[in-house]
Formats: sequence, structure tokens, C-alpha cells
Amino acid sequence: MPLVPLFLLLVPSAASAMPPYVPLAATTPAGALQMELSGGWFSSEGWWDEEGTEWDLPQGDSFTQMDAGLAARYGFGRNVEFFGGVGWRSVSAVSRGLESSASGPTSVRGGARVSLLRRGPWLLSAEGSHAQTMYDDEVSPQQQGRQDPAARGFPGDDPTLGVAGSTTEGSARLTWLYSPGTALSASLGYRLTPGHLASEVPWRAELALHGDRWALSFGGDGAVSMEDDDYANVEGDGLEAGNRPVYFSPATKRFNSFHRSWTRAFAGLSFATGPWRAGVEAGRFMGGTSTDRGFEVGAALAWTIKGGAGGLSRVGAFKEYSEEALVMRVSPRGKFIKIDKGRSRGVDKGTKVDVFKSDPMGENVLYASGVVYESTNRSSIVMLRKLYVKRKVEKGFTARIYE
Repeated sequence: MPLVPLFLLLVPSAASAMPPYVPLAATTPAGALQMELSGGWFSSEGWWDEEGTEWDLPQGDSFTQMDAGLAARYGFGRNVEFFGGVGWRSVSAVSRGLESSASGPTSVRGGARVSLLRRGPWLLSAEGSHAQTMYDDEVSPQQQGRQDPAARGFPGDDPTLGVAGSTTEGSARLTWLYSPGTALSASLGYRLTPGHLASEVPWRAELALHGDRWALSFGGDGAVSMEDDDYANVEGDGLEAGNRPVYFSPATKRFNSFHRSWTRAFAGLSFATGPWRAGVEAGRFMGGTSTDRGFEVGAALAWTIKGGAGGLSRVGAFKEYSEEALVMRVSPRGKFIKIDKGRSRGVDKGTKVDVFKSDPMGENVLYASGVVYESTNRSSIVMLRKLYVKRKVEKGFTARIYE
């Protein structure tokens, strides 16, 4: 597989540690370049028809889909993240005793995420992306005759890898950092789908419990059809209405959907050490219309190539701070302080810190500067190197992070 040589060439940087969990609304730290290799496997148990009625696959029939992808994310300044990636897919089906399969590259995707708010425990961001398939769909030779849907296509035909075309999507993402080890996140978007499919409203909600190295997440996601395709007002029974294209995809309704919608429950587990993060996720489709029932599992390996804080850290002669933290504790001699932000917020060993005294009137007095001496996922120890005020730094002061 062509992804493997690329992976071996992208050497991780030991200078930056990866957090075990990244909230939905978070952006990649300024100057950081992160890679992710992912894979997933889906097995169909049946489908829901256009009315939401549940059907089982006929005995002996099967459909499986495997996906893989390589993605990159780059933190451009404090509030902007760019990302892109490529995908690969393999499908295999058995229908009425006939086997068919296909595999190949699927799509190229790119986009950006912009942080709109970082205030207290709240994070808010907006994301936009565009994807283009790298294959063309072939309409089933039996489309014009409109024969039995299960018999469309001929023995030996390669099944379709998906619906060809472009997908454009935008979403809003919100995260509430309820406590140092708990995060609740949600996203809501709008998706312009390719081909004959109606546009969709994708959503996701999750709860994450995380420590310094481990994270557990669970929740749900799905999509709601807007029913605005060219065939929405054509009388008929779904795929038989009008001149809808029909693709050869035996034993599945994933690619011949009519106003598809679905809801999935999932749970995930991840582990981080040094510049690496590995995770697994399992999900089951709980309900829907015009789509498959079944379960899927996925795995991902992410690593940092370029360190966690950096990039555009100054504008003119002024510093641009990437994060703000609270001083939780001060050592007896005042040389070390403990702050309430760590690797999960991009605060790594060696990161620079300015310490301010802030008052309700908005005045900020710079007291000291230092560097992160030690960092965990939820907190950091800062060694103060320069004092600007003769008075000692106190608990409750504000620490601002920059590079």
C-alpha cells in the first residue's frame, strides 16, 4: 500500500508530546505539524428502507467495507488550522451466491478550522472542507429497464466504491471543559453531497474522560437528510422514481440511498506517549432510513513532526499568546509555579510563559517570565527566569503562553 513509504519518511519529533484526547473545537497548536494514519472496517447486517423499516440481509449475502487514510494538520498561528488528506477503500460483497469486489483511492480532501472563542472553559470553532473523489461511477447497465434492484449489474462487474463527485461541508464546534479531566463537545454542520444524494445535516456529541496518557470517549453521531435532491418531488418508490441513477452495489444500500439518514453510537479509547497517540473506536448504527445497519471498528495512529507551540508568535513588536492559564501554586522561594494547563492545551516542556497580575479594571502588570520545566496532560511546572517586579508572584495570577 502506498501509504507505508510515506509513513516511514515522516519522522516524529520527540520535542513535543501528544495529548491523549483533542476536543472537537480545539485547533492544532501554532507551528505544529501533525500526521494521522487511520483505518476502518464496516460489516453490514441489513438495512433500513426509505420508510425506516428494518430488513436483514438474505442468508448467505454479505457486504464489508474497509477504509484507510493519511491526513496532515498544521497550526497556522494561534487560531487557524489547515488540514488535508487522501483516502483508500475496498468493498467486498456476496449477493445470490455471486462474489464481487473493488478497491482503490477514493478522495482528496482539504479544509481549515478557525478558533472563534477561547474563554474560560469554553472553546468555539468553525470548520470548512471540500473533498473530490478520484473515481467515476458507472451506472448499472440495467438502469433503463428498471428490473429487480437486487439483480442490477452483471456477474463480474466491479461494485462501485461510492458516489462520485465533490462534497463540501461546513460546521460549528463547541467544547465545554467541565473539569481538568472531563470535556463535553458537540458539532453541527451542513453538507453538500455528491451525485444524486440530498444535502445533509451532520452532527456529533461526545463526552471524554482523560488523564495524562489515557482517554475514554463515547457519544453519538449521525446525519439528517434535507430531502432537497432533484428527485425529492418525483412520485414513485424511492430509487424507482424518475430517472435516478442506479449503481452496481450488491448487498448494500449505502450508495443507492434515497434521503438517507442515520444515527450511530460509539465508544473510543486512546493512549499517548511522547510524540505519539494511538486510538481505537467501535460503533453501531442504531437507526436510519435508506442506509445499512451494522457495526464498524476503526483505529488511528497520530504523531507530531514539528513541535507543539511556535509558528506566528509575534505580531510586529508584540507577543501573541497562544493560551492563558491560572497560577495554582507557588514554591516557597518563588522560583517555580504550577499552572492549570498542560499538554492537552499545547503547553509542552520548553514553552515560554509570561506571568501577569490582572485586576477587575483590566490592568495587566507583567511580573515574571519563565519556561515550562515539566508538563503533564492537565498542568505544568514553570521555572521563572526573569522577574520584572520586586514582589513575589502569587496564586491566582495569570500565566500567558507563547513561543
